[in-house]
Amino acid sequence: MSREDPDFVPAICARAEALAEAGETRKAIRLLERAARRRPRTGILETLERLAGTDFKPRLIKFYSKLLARHPDNVALKLRAARVLLDAGKLADADKILDGIDASVDRATIAALRALLEERREHVDLAQREARRAIEEARLDVPRPRCGSCGAPSSTWQPRCPACGAWGSLEAA
Repeated sequence: MSREDPDFVPAICARAEALAEAGETRKAIRLLERAARRRPRTGILETLERLAGTDFKPRLIKFYSKLLARHPDNVALKLRAARVLLDAGKLADADKILDGIDASVDRATIAALRALLEERREHVDLAQREARRAIEEARLDVPRPRCGSCGAPSSTWQPRCPACGAWGSLEAA
């Protein structure tokens, strides 16, 4: 199915998972990287990060850097890249990415990532302030994956819409 429609996220992710389970993790990662180069969609990036684990973290960081140059306006990609950089301890790089995101887009996630950043820098007061901001922003209307077919929101990305069952229809709002 992923060969018939190279942008069908559920098929790409399922094929990558199957390759990884068969011990072909490198092949799975290459498949996901090719798909992300075309269009960095949430499901593909989530699966890529999960399969990359710690073994492929440096490769993932390098890939995200190239992907950001190719898709400079993709906010979801910027947020994911900032999180990966934070996890890798590359605080200055994560900070730079967070500074480049329009703060009106996903304020709760940005504040949560800033809280993590300040916590890692051992700036406790700033971390607490950002954490409070994240909690407050989360109470507001935070973009969630929404079905392109029926419009129903979902708490997380899934291969199928939980409301109407449409495949590959969930995208960040």
